[in-house]
Formats: sequence, structure tokens, C-alpha cells
Amino acid sequence: MEEKDQELEINIKELFFEYIGNWWIIVMVAAIFGIGAYIITDVTVPVTYASSTTMYILDNGDSAQLTYNSLQTAAQLTADYQQMIVCRPVLEEVIEGMKLDYTYEQLLSKISVSVPSEASRIIELRVETEDPAQSRDIADAIRIAAISYIEEITDFDGCHVLEEANYPKSKAGPFPQKKAVIAFMLGAILSIGVITVFYILDDTIKTAEDIQKYLEGDVLGMIPLVVEEKSDVKTTVKKFDFKGFKGFKGFKARKE
Repeated sequence: MEEKDQELEINIKELFFEYIGNWWIIVMVAAIFGIGAYIITDVTVPVTYASSTTMYILDNGDSAQLTYNSLQTAAQLTADYQQMIVCRPVLEEVIEGMKLDYTYEQLLSKISVSVPSEASRIIELRVETEDPAQSRDIADAIRIAAISYIEEITDFDGCHVLEEANYPKSKAGPFPQKKAVIAFMLGAILSIGVITVFYILDDTIKTAEDIQKYLEGDVLGMIPLVVEEKSDVKTTVKKFDFKGFKGFKGFKARKE
């Protein structure tokens, strides 16, 4: 058990130094991914602006007569109204009234409806387009059409305007810096993974210690490196002699 733990520790140490030796590859790949993601996001993805409006769901009865049951009923109706706000009749009415160059599916993809919590009676409608004024106008138009449609279908006039749509002064996206950071990290992880795979698949014998470690053979002798210089040509000759070890041929062997 101790031998296995020691071998695993040595392997992790060697792998760590493999990363250190190839740090420039990791940095280069990560930089390429990060810069590429930044450029692609900045050039191809259009800038969008988001405007939001909120509604409050509550019965119009006398506030002094409000009970827990009426508040609970209003909270339960909020989930239904979320679906009714973006239903086809409402959005098609907005498209026709504003003469928008959108289909129902296209407009629906630019809208999000949410509530702060399950028990909340506040509904937030958010519209995100490439034009800030259009985002505001569409949000207001959908709110007006949705309240009218809900009152017509449910005979309930408890939808109140809590906040009209705002004019967005800052963009809602995209943010190429965030994309670049994510891509940089992915590039680093990918390059580390490739280095790890090549390290695991590399089964060549490089040192005398590899002979003892993987082939369980003893190195009895080695011929040192000899360098010969003739005129302007420098010749390097490497010779290894592993006497007494069977099955080792040439300069390279494979781990078993």
C-alpha cells in the first residue's frame, strides 16, 4: 500500500513539473481563446437594452376588509397572470398596434416575466431589444394590453401599475469581458487536459531511473556522452550500455 501511494505521489509530482515545463503552451492557448471570444462577442453580438415595468396584484375591495384568504388568493393568481401576460392574443395585439416587425415567437424571446418570490403579488415584465426606446414602449404596451386581457377573461380588476417602464441608459449586454474570462479559463483547462493525456500516453524510457522503475531492471554500467569536433562541424554521439539487462535494444524502450 505504501509503495502504491509513493508511486502515485511521484507521478503527481512529475505531472506538476510537466505543467511547469509547458506553461507557455497553457498561457498561449488560454490567451487565444480569451482574445477570440472577446473579438467575436464584441463584433457579432449586437448591444441590447432592457426596460422593465412592474404590476401589483390585489383585490380592489376595501382595504379594511382585506383578509389573509384574499391575499393568498391574489398570490396564487399571480402565477396564472405570468402566463397570460405573454400569451399569443396579448403579444399579437401589441405587434399589430405598434406595427412591429416581429413574429409572436420573436417578440416572446425578448420578454421575461418573473416574481420576486413564490408568495409575492408583484409581477415584473422585462423587455430587451437593440433600441432602448423600443424596449420601453413595448414593455408599456404589453402591460396595458395584458391588464385589459386579464380583466376581460377573469373579470378581475386587481392588476395595478406599480412602476411604469423605464428608459434604459446603460446596455443590458453583451459583456465581452466576461466571455473573455470564461473562454480564457476554458482554454487553460483544455490545454492542461491535453498535456495530461500526452503525459499519460508517453511510455518511452528517458532515464536510467525509468529502467529500474518500470522494467525492474538493474543498470550495471553506462557509457558517458562523447562530443567530437571536426573542423566547423560539431558531432554529438550518445551511447548507452545496459549490461546484464535482457530485452533492451536501441535507445528507446517501452514501459510495460
